[in-house]
Amino acid sequence: MLQISKLSMLLCLLLVFPVLAERSAPPDEVAGTNALESSIVEASSAQSPGRDQPAITVEPNALELELYTGDMTEAPITIGNEGDDPLDFTVGFEVVGEPERGPRRDEPGEVLAEYDGGLATIGGMTSTLDGRIWACSYSGNEIRSMDVESGEVLSQWAGPGSPLSIVWQGEEFWVASWSGAVITRYNLDGEALGT
Repeated sequence: MLQISKLSMLLCLLLVFPVLAERSAPPDEVAGTNALESSIVEASSAQSPGRDQPAITVEPNALELELYTGDMTEAPITIGNEGDDPLDFTVGFEVVGEPERGPRRDEPGEVLAEYDGGLATIGGMTSTLDGRIWACSYSGNEIRSMDVESGEVLSQWAGPGSPLSIVWQGEEFWVASWSGAVITRYNLDGEALGT
């Protein structure tokens, strides 16, 4: 049986990834064919006095290929330096195992989902990592859970007197109250376990 893997290659500046392979490019442009073991290009530099620091250019800035397991291919990538000093860069890759489902990425500040749980003045939210999100309302003295996919309210119970924040600790909730310096522990059914 053939298995299919999608090799999604993204060529971008990524200054926090570890060094995978190092090359030094002169101030002019370097063009060549690079095996598909490269996709994330990382630039680093040390500037010399009186010279322009390296400025990387990458063409194409993204490659996306679908290959059968065991197949290999090559793709040309041009890496240039528009500065005076030598450009040091590293090359990496990302494999996406599900061809029909791309990586989940969003732009900073992009709204991914909205839920109307009927609560006013939500003080805090958390997730139990089972498809539910939880919110607490200090003005309504209430805690509710909602289904992540549908937004449907699944459960609700009274808080400890104006619940301001809520956090899931793997087996229980810790809920802080607005009206006092108290943290109350609750189970998933809303039963208080103690303070």
